[in-house]
Amino acid sequence: SYHEQFTDKLVNELGKPRKRGQELTDFYENVAFAAQKLLEKALLVTAQRLLDQTNESNLCVAGGVGYNCKANMILRENLDVNGFFVQPMAGEVGTSVGAGLLAADKPVSRKLKNVYYAMKHQNVELKR
Repeated sequence: SYHEQFTDKLVNELGKPRKRGQELTDFYENVAFAAQKLLEKALLVTAQRLLDQTNESNLCVAGGVGYNCKANMILRENLDVNGFFVQPMAGEVGTSVGAGLLAADKPVSRKLKNVYYAMKHQNVELKR
């Protein structure tokens, strides 16, 4: 077995994963291109279905895929939405934000102006 990200079936289909520093051949570029296109299509279909089912006019993207700028561009250009928001802590660290909102058990109606909601400390305290 390879890495948890690569199943044996995937390795049998595409070959062994490229090693760090190994030449980036046309094969690897083509696989990356195809994977990106499939991701964009899946996101577009899923987002459209969710918008249709909920009658929402705004879309919020979260999770690690939220960092995919190209996919976000495809969503913005192809969906008829009034608002498009990428949660700033889109990866796994954003889980705590979602947990906090769930625990609050009420909708958040104010705009997120920044992501600096930690306690304020004096510089002297931070140096200790």
